[in-house]
Amino acid sequence: MSWLVNLKVFLIGCIVLCGLAQPAAASTFDDAVAAYRAGDLVSSAALFEGLLDDVESRTARGPIFYNLGNIHFRQGEFMRAVAAYTAAVEAMPRSQKAWDNLELARSRAGLDPADQGDLAATVKRLVMVLSPAELAWIAWGLIGLLAFGLLVEMLRGGAGLRALLGLCVVLIVIDLAWMDVASARLSAAPAMVVSGGAVPLYAEPNIDYALGLKVSAGERVRVVDRLGAPGVRGAWVKVAGEEGTGWIKDSDLMSWSMRTL
Repeated sequence: MSWLVNLKVFLIGCIVLCGLAQPAAASTFDDAVAAYRAGDLVSSAALFEGLLDDVESRTARGPIFYNLGNIHFRQGEFMRAVAAYTAAVEAMPRSQKAWDNLELARSRAGLDPADQGDLAATVKRLVMVLSPAELAWIAWGLIGLLAFGLLVEMLRGGAGLRALLGLCVVLIVIDLAWMDVASARLSAAPAMVVSGGAVPLYAEPNIDYALGLKVSAGERVRVVDRLGAPGVRGAWVKVAGEEGTGWIKDSDLMSWSMRTL
């Protein structure tokens, strides 16, 4: 019966290990928040940045970027706070607190408001209100309603029902177009220049090969290539900006499509 005793000991050990491991993983976010509240901003930032490696969902990343924005703001790094809050509002577009903090950070960084109150800004915020995933669920719901309506039409018919089916088709088209625009906006340029002032673009990852082009602080850019790991001293990133494409130092950029802090 010794094997049975050994088996029980092994199973109990596994249960204890699982019980010990689970709170540690679950408390990582809480640890980061606790460090922030204790004033240890460096440790808090490191913990939040580490979470970005393990979280793939854009929605789940929202609170992480929001807290990183708070940290950068308290450290006086207003451009990095702008970038972090921008990532936060794109992940949590219905969070008024994230929008308010973004506007405050942009003001401190000397940038124009993200929402200038005009028609273009209103349309952008409207597009961002629902995530592509939420729009996809709405589309499937409308398709299900359409299928049910078609079945009823086959059995009973009626002008009112046909009008409802036509409206359902129109709503599906609008929803799919909205989802396409929202997805394109989120993936177009998920990175921002965070250094003070304009940053020169280089033809090669070398300061001796300046192109005579620049990217401005707060400008959204698209990452084309990378030389060196994110956050490593001396790493370079090739970006596409408003004036053209070229290399800049990784320290001049913050991207929220991957961990680069």
